[in-house]
Amino acid sequence: EDRTYLITTIKMRSGFEQKDKMSELMSELENSRMKIIFEYLSSNTSINIATAIDLLKVLIKTASRLLSKAEKIGILISEGKTKEKVYSLK
Repeated sequence: EDRTYLITTIKMRSGFEQKDKMSELMSELENSRMKIIFEYLSSNTSINIATAIDLLKVLIKTASRLLSKAEKIGILISEGKTKEKVYSLK
């Protein structure tokens, strides 16, 4: 009758674990750039380096390094080779 607490279960949405891992292993600048990539991937199935360059307004090396790092830490997966390589959410 005099209950003073509530027990509930909150389910994590898909992709939450990836963003948490991202914030631990990437700098603030990389995190802000990855948020732009995630926004793009929310309405597209994949992204290539050329698109990332346009979205982020960075050099090819910067875009390539960011996408590769995201792949290494398990946020993105890639398909294809060199110029035809595309990245998508894991």
